[in-house]
Amino acid sequence: MPLRRENHTVASFRGLLYIKHGRVGTKSEGPDYWLQTFNAEYLLRFHERELFRPDFELEFHNRHIVEVQGDLDDNAIRVSAISTLPLSYIPRLDTRPHLGDALRLGLGERVALADAPVELALTGLNDSRCPIGAVCIRAGEAVLDLEVSIEQAAPQKIELTLKAGQPELAVAAVATVGAYRIDATRLDPYPTLSHSPVPEKSVATLVVTHAS
Repeated sequence: MPLRRENHTVASFRGLLYIKHGRVGTKSEGPDYWLQTFNAEYLLRFHERELFRPDFELEFHNRHIVEVQGDLDDNAIRVSAISTLPLSYIPRLDTRPHLGDALRLGLGERVALADAPVELALTGLNDSRCPIGAVCIRAGEAVLDLEVSIEQAAPQKIELTLKAGQPELAVAAVATVGAYRIDATRLDPYPTLSHSPVPEKSVATLVVTHAS
């Protein structure tokens, strides 16, 4: 039976599965199963077995490019599922962000999500927030201009406005585009008496989720 572990987070890994015999000459001599990804190597642990016995399901995938679902524990993956991929090369790790992740975008930058057909671009910003430590007639605001593309539709322009206040207490600006909600939560750095940020060095933090 597969190994079980409570309260773990399952992740996906892709790479070449191969076998090592690293304990030759010992009483536990037997095969070890390894996954070589694009940038790392992991020991695979799947079915409970005595170390001198093979794991026949992992044997089936030997010398194939596979996708492994499991929990990474130090340098070992506790496998919950495995399947062969129709590839002849080790794929690169998909580093694109996912729904619910905090996205950090600089002016002119664009990002596409890994698990939703959403692409965002920060096309402009205007930061008139009152600097920390200053006394201003009005608190000011930070206005973010975004381009949002959903599926193959033409990009939609939206404007999100962050009200001034201490950065950690910033009120999120929200917009809904199609089936998705976009929150702007921060614009860094925050203006101070000694430093007035330029747009080219400012970074907006956004979060994309499903609209309720």
